[in-house]
Amino acid sequence: MRRRRSAVEDVLEQRLMRLVLAVLIVVSVLPFDALERQLRPFFLVVFGIELIARLGLIATRRVRPTGADWAFIAFDVLALISFMPLEALLPVGAGRDATWLRAFRLVRLLVLIRFGQDLARDVWRVLTRREQVQQLTLVTLGVLSLSFVGAVVLAHLGVGHDYDLDGQPDAETFWDQVWWTFRQVESPDNLVSSLATEPAALIVSLLLTIFGIFIFSYLIGVGTSVVEQVLRAERRRPIGYRDHTLIIGPVHESELLVSEFVRIYEKNASLRRIAPKQIWSWLVHGRGRPRRQAVPKIALLGQREEPPSFLYEQGMRRVVYRAGEGADPDALERVNVDEAKRIVLIAPEGPDAEADALTIARLAAVRARNGSAHVFVEVKESRNEALAGQIGGAGTFALDSTRFLGLFLCQHLIVPGVETLLDELLSARGAELYTHLFVDPWERRKLDELGEIQFTDLAAHAHRAHGVTVIGAFVGPSIKRNGMGLVPADRVKPWVNPLVVGRDPGTKRSGVLDTDAFRGFVGIAETYEPMRALAQDVLTGRMSPEHPKAAETLLRRVALSEQRPPKRVLVIGYSPALAPMIEALAHFVPEVEVRVVLDGDTATATRQARSLGVELGDVTAKVLEREGRLRVFHEPIDLATAAVQHVPPQGLDAAVFLSSMGALDVDASTALRVLHFMQSCTLSAFRVLVELEDAHRGEQLARKLRYLDLSGDLTILSTNQIKNYFMVHSAFVPGLTDVYARLLGTRGQEIVRLPLREDSVGKPVRFDAIREALFSRGCIPLALQVGTEIVLNPSHAARFSSSDIQAIYALGSADRLRDRFPEHPSLPPLVD
Repeated sequence: MRRRRSAVEDVLEQRLMRLVLAVLIVVSVLPFDALERQLRPFFLVVFGIELIARLGLIATRRVRPTGADWAFIAFDVLALISFMPLEALLPVGAGRDATWLRAFRLVRLLVLIRFGQDLARDVWRVLTRREQVQQLTLVTLGVLSLSFVGAVVLAHLGVGHDYDLDGQPDAETFWDQVWWTFRQVESPDNLVSSLATEPAALIVSLLLTIFGIFIFSYLIGVGTSVVEQVLRAERRRPIGYRDHTLIIGPVHESELLVSEFVRIYEKNASLRRIAPKQIWSWLVHGRGRPRRQAVPKIALLGQREEPPSFLYEQGMRRVVYRAGEGADPDALERVNVDEAKRIVLIAPEGPDAEADALTIARLAAVRARNGSAHVFVEVKESRNEALAGQIGGAGTFALDSTRFLGLFLCQHLIVPGVETLLDELLSARGAELYTHLFVDPWERRKLDELGEIQFTDLAAHAHRAHGVTVIGAFVGPSIKRNGMGLVPADRVKPWVNPLVVGRDPGTKRSGVLDTDAFRGFVGIAETYEPMRALAQDVLTGRMSPEHPKAAETLLRRVALSEQRPPKRVLVIGYSPALAPMIEALAHFVPEVEVRVVLDGDTATATRQARSLGVELGDVTAKVLEREGRLRVFHEPIDLATAAVQHVPPQGLDAAVFLSSMGALDVDASTALRVLHFMQSCTLSAFRVLVELEDAHRGEQLARKLRYLDLSGDLTILSTNQIKNYFMVHSAFVPGLTDVYARLLGTRGQEIVRLPLREDSVGKPVRFDAIREALFSRGCIPLALQVGTEIVLNPSHAARFSSSDIQAIYALGSADRLRDRFPEHPSLPPLVD
């Protein structure tokens, strides 16, 4: 594992510092003696400190000097000597002695070579290659030979001409003729300007100029080749980033992922600045050391030689690309993997087993060089998730993309309108989930003094003072930052919805955060800044919660009977996410009946059916959790139309269309299946969930269905977009992977939709009053459906007309909703 650079090295090698030193050198050699004398003490101090720092690095063995390093040290010493008052120390007079002294100052320019040494080294390496030397030698010999031959011809013919343009043609020498012929070859501008000259000189000049054009055209081609090789060599040079984000894998196909990383970095740009208040709190009150966060430094490592085309778009200027294989030590050296802060390994395309094998090989190579960074590994087979965690060790987060896609598909089936909610939570366009973990020593000391915190007080203060909807806490042992300043989020567990007792230690009493186990919280906010401010309030005891009167009238309108979970689901097509989707569906919906219709050849369909735990052609249903049933059918021809025959006799609650794998255009084939099925199906009033890769194709499909009057209750989901958003936010926010795992895969902590009956009164109601009413029922409100719009994390003082609120999205237990929201259709409306 390579040694991390010290802080002194970082300062010396910073681009800004090198630029400042270069500017000072240029100013020091300006031909203004008065300016140089006045600034001489300043130059001595600055360059003296630089020389001492570099010698100190060598003396402490922080840097192992090469021959070039010693040469640059010698240049630094000479430059420092040139800043001394030599005219006073040495017996130097006027005239040539003073000129020599001024010329000695030019040694300072040698220091500039240090700042361009990488480029100079690349140019030298390219120019000294055997083929380049041969080409340059050929051009040089050609020019010299033509010049010499032309001069010999002119000399033997005795052609009189003013070769040196001194007005005395009779005084020319042979070497004047050589120089004149060389100038004819060197540039067409030197062609004789008049026809009224010696014919032989005119002919020689014309011929030399023509040959010169060909020679220098060839030279331009050689130069172009040299520039291309220098640029290629520059792309193989190690990047200068430290504490950066490194993405390894098929990055050319990951524009959405990289763009989302850039957007979320820019959205949290305020975290890059260190406020004077933070410095004061650190120096005076002994609080945490100020840290610059969300610094947008991203490196990409892909296998193609050319960088991705999207890097030339706006906002990508801090994203750099290097070519190489993710398991190759030389390629990892080029992206400075040793000093990367977070590393994202994207699974390559191909069969799941082979893709995971390559990903795990890359993980092992990364961990061999960097054991401190957080590594986020995408695996396609669930069985490899634990293996990736074992190989990566502490700080490794294996993202089972197939399972999470299945969970997302299930949520889109059982919670109407959740696609809008999750789209905002997972993208940088609106509010997102952020976490804050208490890791600094002063934070841990303050927590020990607090005792216990009521979650309702924390949530009320967070929303009123900072606009944060707190949805959970982190519990576990005391934690601290690792050597790279990263938070070990894998050592603590999220307690989503603390109003319900969790299954982890430290969650024994509902609604109570015992600071012996309380290690942080998770909430919905526009950026991380309000989360950090909330943490300061918690630790300093500045919380001032307000609990307004609960909006009980609004909750009397909750009508769960108007929204029933899908009991009969027809799945058309196959996806690796199908098995986890069915498992999650059976987990959340009791007595669900799932029918899957597969296409393709028999061998492929048999393999797909076995991945679901069913033998193709078995007429008996597989028993699922909570008395669910699964049946699998095979229709090798005209899947969409034939699937209509397998609609359950009792009707259909939902139809799921999975991406058409292996098609020439996956989304186009899936859309055509949807159109054929909807035209053939005579049923109505059922949900339609369509999986596409490109989100924009969904808008086109929706328009076609509306045109054919077949739209119904349609949800179009871009699984590629969700996967990329999920990976970005998991890497950017510590501990978010476990939060979503609890949020999407555990009963009692899921997202629920509470539909409301119509209200003709239309009284104004505040979101904090709704929050108080839901708290008493063990639910945490997230968003309101106001008309056709879903408002996530409304502001504290926002008022809504009760007649406009169609539904409430909250965290709660779907199994207990009927106990907590009994329907009273006969009761008259109340007035709060």
